[in-house]
Amino acid sequence: MREKILQLQLGIQHFLVDAVCLACVLGLAGVKLTGTSREDYIYLFFLIAMYNSLAFCTQWLTGLCCDIVSKDKTVHAVYAFCLVLGTILCIIENYYAGIFFLGLGNSLFHVVGGRYVINHSHGKAGPLGAFVAPGALGVYIGTVWAEGLLLFCGAMVLNMIFIVLKYPEENEIMKKNENPLCVSRIILITAMVLLCIVCRAASGSVVLPGSKFPELFRWVPVLFVFAGKTLGGYIGDRMGIRLTGVFALLLGTFMFFGEWNITFLLGQFLMNLLMALTLWVLVKVLPELPGLAFGLAAAVLYPGSLIRLTWDPILVLILLSCGSIFCFWFACYLLPEKDTRTE
Repeated sequence: MREKILQLQLGIQHFLVDAVCLACVLGLAGVKLTGTSREDYIYLFFLIAMYNSLAFCTQWLTGLCCDIVSKDKTVHAVYAFCLVLGTILCIIENYYAGIFFLGLGNSLFHVVGGRYVINHSHGKAGPLGAFVAPGALGVYIGTVWAEGLLLFCGAMVLNMIFIVLKYPEENEIMKKNENPLCVSRIILITAMVLLCIVCRAASGSVVLPGSKFPELFRWVPVLFVFAGKTLGGYIGDRMGIRLTGVFALLLGTFMFFGEWNITFLLGQFLMNLLMALTLWVLVKVLPELPGLAFGLAAAVLYPGSLIRLTWDPILVLILLSCGSIFCFWFACYLLPEKDTRTE
């Protein structure tokens, strides 16, 4: 019971952490700098790029550090301090320093929270998606309701205290690799799974037919993304990881050709089923390094979102999707035979 309560609290914390960060980056800084001079637009562009780079691309490193140090309670206190300090600095308009601490705090929270959920998921993919999914809601709420920044920040600190009080001893969460793979196979599987994650990230950033919604209904795609991330792991646990992932990629790719809102929404739902499934595969090949596994999955999200800047984003996305279908199937095929849920 303690595990489930703590996993629920970590999911809520994911919502609050992302809400704090986006309320600062696109709320405080974005509102202050938008509609002003050209130099301010450039300043805002670099602030956003800086935040995304720190929050996402560093997670492989912060995750590895958490795995080595294995002091998760301390890390919870550190990320909360970073987020509070970053919020204060953004409020006083010291945006560079503020966003540095926000990005660092965001990175630390994701990997330390991901470590716990991975090590207490009992080999299932469902809890992985349930932990990550609330972040989509936090990003949206923090963006559209930046006025709630202090509320989000206070709730985040309070929830962090409750999490630390319930946290198990550090040594309880360490796992042993029962199915060791050779280094070359680990690298190959990891590379193929990361390509699938790049594809998923691109599907959420490329402007696709049917992706435009009236202002009043812009929350609808967020709910489909949330639902996909939440349900992907549970569907995979029941139907098979490999079958679910290949089906989601194949049908999701066909959805890109639709020109209606409903096809776009279904495409987002299907592609986001991959979130928990790809993370599950990485955990299988790096069971002794859960922080690194989680961090690697996050590190390619920002680069993947930059696919929208290529010469023909939709064509590149379709090519990525086709390649990802093979890569996900083959990555699961290369897993140890004991992992029967990939069949």
